[in-house]
Amino acid sequence: MSSGSDIGQDVDDLLDLFENAPCGYISAAPDGRIILANKTLSSWLGMSGEKIVGRKFIDFLTMPGKIYFETHFAPLVTMQGWFNEVALDMVKADGSRVPVLVNAVARISDEGDVRFIRITIFNATDRRRYEKELLEARGASERSAAALRDLNATLEERVAVAVQEKIAAESTLHQAQKIEAIGHLTGGIAHDFNNMLAVVIGGLNMAQRRIARGALDDIPRLLDAALDGANRAATLTQRLLAFSRQQPLSPETVDANKLVANMAEILASTLGEIVQKETVLASGLWRTKADANQLENAVLNLAVNARDAMPEGES
Repeated sequence: MSSGSDIGQDVDDLLDLFENAPCGYISAAPDGRIILANKTLSSWLGMSGEKIVGRKFIDFLTMPGKIYFETHFAPLVTMQGWFNEVALDMVKADGSRVPVLVNAVARISDEGDVRFIRITIFNATDRRRYEKELLEARGASERSAAALRDLNATLEERVAVAVQEKIAAESTLHQAQKIEAIGHLTGGIAHDFNNMLAVVIGGLNMAQRRIARGALDDIPRLLDAALDGANRAATLTQRLLAFSRQQPLSPETVDANKLVANMAEILASTLGEIVQKETVLASGLWRTKADANQLENAVLNLAVNARDAMPEGES
């Protein structure tokens, strides 16, 4: 049976192993915010743990790394719960970069919820330097040339396999992103849809009461209002259906200015009240041949991405 001092020593040993491990450790909350980072990572980045905690892992990546991480690897954690051996560059406090290999795994509770995400980071400086030196040694000798040819043959085979896997993954990811976009839309659209149904039901109820009293003068106006609400609800439904399924492109002549202007309501509902939206249309803009639904999707996705990139407002 262990004594209290033995248990305390064990805890100290585990804490020392975590803080001074040869790799960086991060624990992140389900929303991506870092809740714990070890001293090894702090020393690599040249900043204290207090300046790391509270931010997101993506905040420490270069701009290409941010884009690639957000569009490829973060969705992998959401869909399959892990990813391995991702090569990225992290930005240190002085602005220089440290090359790393990153692994991530989501820890799931018994109820199926994400408790936290554990990110393991390996310093790849020596590996990158070795790869560069190996490439620079090309042609130095026949033996080196043969070794490089073998390396290239293996690399080409791996690249070919990776390209095929990437094509398949991008197809799945594209559909998943459309479903995620629907998740962002549902709150605002449900509110708008309810308002439109209220116009339809209210107009029909008033028309019914007027008919019962024999007051028929306002009937056409009430029916027009109800029909307008129903048509607007049908337009919202059509947009949702276009988002939620894969469908062939139907190019047509589109007035892009008018299309963007007509998206004012759906953009306002999606972005929320804290985001200020300004629409600047181009004068003399030519008409464009495009799939109207896909063009709307592109504009909406750009707006949602911009909102998500600035969760605390413009910086």
